[in-house]
Amino acid sequence: MRKSSALFGAISLVVTFGATTWWQLRTRDDTVAIPGQSPAESARPRESHSTPGNIAVAQRAGPAMLSAASPAASPVSKSKKAQLEEHLEQLRAGHEADERGRLDPAYRKTQDGYIRRIRERMRADAIRIAGMTSEQVDRMFELADERRKRIRELIDTSYGRPAEEVFEDFRGVDGDYEAQLRDLLEPEKYARWEWYHASQAERIEAKQFQAQHASSGGEPMQIQQVDALVEVLYAEERRREREYEEYVRSTAFSDSSAVPPMSNESQLALGKARNKRIHDAMAGTLTAAQLASLDEMLAKRLEHIEEGIRYNASLAKPK
Repeated sequence: MRKSSALFGAISLVVTFGATTWWQLRTRDDTVAIPGQSPAESARPRESHSTPGNIAVAQRAGPAMLSAASPAASPVSKSKKAQLEEHLEQLRAGHEADERGRLDPAYRKTQDGYIRRIRERMRADAIRIAGMTSEQVDRMFELADERRKRIRELIDTSYGRPAEEVFEDFRGVDGDYEAQLRDLLEPEKYARWEWYHASQAERIEAKQFQAQHASSGGEPMQIQQVDALVEVLYAEERRREREYEEYVRSTAFSDSSAVPPMSNESQLALGKARNKRIHDAMAGTLTAAQLASLDEMLAKRLEHIEEGIRYNASLAKPK
């Protein structure tokens, strides 16, 4: 049910906030709760620690995520029907709560100010990273608002309808939005915007490093340095996924969920190699102090693995 839950989570925030995608709301201080499960909180193989960047990146969140959630033509199972009905009830409750809240001027001011700040950030990123014009960004926001309005109308008229039909209509609305966005941006800009969505986990990780480095008194990082680090982290994450897939194939397990974890020694070796590649790739972009700080942060990510190796070695010693 990961896909339908992802659909529910995306629609929930479109209904409430009207932003283009749910992850852009989540990135506000990395603390905004997502109603429903995000699509890749368990989909991407990572080291056993968790990070604020552990969000959906294997597929684009928001519009594309909804498209990816299209159900098969086979009949919906009873358990899935029940879950979809539950999701729809929660969407209705959220919609109704938002409608009541917007009767309060203070609530409207808070929500509208929040959306404005989110969109200011999106505008800067869309122009810098995807190469959009200001007019294209304006139109993208108009399309997002139209999408939000249609979704809210669907929820208003959903009472008495099967939930699977309502969610199918959600996907239709999203398909229209996606087609309009493709036409608006043209292939190259659209591809960059897709990449921007896909690299959100790495962008959060890079900004986390930027904040940590600055808080320790280090030289502030420029936005171009942050963007370069995102590119490198994203490439390494794709490589990590391929390495994990190769490991799964090597185990010959038919059920991927039953595959045992890699040994600590293997994880440590791969992690050190990854850190060195990141260091080498960023050596010409960061200052010496920034690079040393990055090395320190990357090394800390492996400490739990090293501790596990030491613990296992202590158990093997004779009493």
